[in-house]
Parts: sequence; structure tokens; C-alpha cells
Amino acid sequence: MYCWRGGKRSASLVHVLNEIGFPAVQLDGGYRTWRRHVVARLAEQPLAFRYRVVCGLTGSGKSRLLGALAAEVRQVLDLEALAKHRGSLLGDLPDDPQPSQKAFESAILVALDGIRHARTRVGRVGGRKIGALQVARRAARVDARTRLRQVALGLGAAWRCSRKEYAHFVADP
Repeated sequence: MYCWRGGKRSASLVHVLNEIGFPAVQLDGGYRTWRRHVVARLAEQPLAFRYRVVCGLTGSGKSRLLGALAAEVRQVLDLEALAKHRGSLLGDLPDDPQPSQKAFESAILVALDGIRHARTRVGRVGGRKIGALQVARRAARVDARTRLRQVALGLGAAWRCSRKEYAHFVADP
């Protein structure tokens, strides 16, 4: 819960939530201050890291690879997971709508804040657009310091992977 300016309404709600056992704080300046913070940080923070970026055709298992790396306590920034979209033409996730652009940008910043500078970051290359959402130019930029890792599967394996990833289309055409 937030108030546009962080005034008395949000202060009242924070008080009530704290009284009934939910730890809550009020952001000075409200949501507008948060948005300015997100926009400013996303303009600079992605440049502070070096990335190993996973790329490959649809059905090559990039999502599964990033999930496995995340499970192994690697530092993964999966923009498609944050966007709740697979990025391809068939990328909409059933029963899981995409967040708003502002919520997506906040999620990216929170994910970047959780990354330790001393370790390698792994992400996925793609366009600046994921479904209906736009990735900030600097967050999407792949520069000379980035190491690309191509994921390639044979046609049969890619078909099996795609059938699993997009099974909802078969179940409910």
C-alpha cells in the first residue's frame, strides 16, 4: 500500500498495519519519490556489472538453464521471468498477466540490488521489448564486456523442450 505523496493517509495505514502485527514503513515523499529513485538507479546500476548472457532460439531451454543456475545459487537476472512473459511470439503465460511497466522496472531494481558485485551475473539476451513491456536501454545493453553463451539444441530436443514449455497451448488451444 502506498500513497501518491506519502502523506497522512499512508501514515494512518502504516500505523494500523504496525498495530495489527504487519511491519510497515512510510516512504517519505510517497510513490513519486520511489519512481524517481527507480528511474535514476536503472539509468546507472546495470552498468556496474559484467554479465554472462545466455542467447538462443525459442525452445532452446534458456529458461530452464537460468532456473537451474538460480537453483545453484548463481546470480541470475531473468528479465523474462520478471516480465512474466517468455519474450517470444507465444510468450504470454496463462493465468499470469504481465505487471505494469512501473512494477516491472521496480522488480528489475530489486533484483539488481540483490546481486553481489564480486560474483558473475547471468542473464538472457533479447530485444528491448518483452511482451508489452520495455526494458530500459542500459539494462538491455549488451556491451564489449559481456560474454555471450549460445544455447543450441538439436531439432528433436528443441521440439521436446518447446512442448513442455508451451504445454498450455496443447492443453487449451
